[in-house]
Amino acid sequence: MPRVKAVTARKEYKCQKCGADIKKGDKYLRGICNFKKDKIVCTKCGLQWWELSNSEYIFRTQSLLFNIENYDTPEAIYEELEDLKSTLEESLENMPENLRENSSSGETLQEYIDNLDSCLYEFDDIDTDSGDENWREEYINIMESNL
Repeated sequence: MPRVKAVTARKEYKCQKCGADIKKGDKYLRGICNFKKDKIVCTKCGLQWWELSNSEYIFRTQSLLFNIENYDTPEAIYEELEDLKSTLEESLENMPENLRENSSSGETLQEYIDNLDSCLYEFDDIDTDSGDENWREEYINIMESNL
């Protein structure tokens, strides 16, 4: 189970997000996840639970939601989710047929693909051409209810 600990540095580190020096005695955050190298970040950057996920779906969808203000257009979000959907579909297709249909991994991938389909379908109903800047809020609501 991933977890984040606040730690005092006993040696020097570099923040894995911004590259800032973490000097001996400074506070920093250590993300601990089984089977993965620990993630070390400065307290200024912070560390979210999804940044420690082994799931590309969780990492990318949560990152999108967390950083949605960085997307200038609804099309950019749509493209990001379409790209993720394509990646997941490719993973599912490359999975042996017996695992694709008879395993929790295959079922989970298909569920993620279906969730993305639902989001993309609902995005089509939003009028983003009217100049209304509330599209981000509508996209967030759709993503939170489907993902």
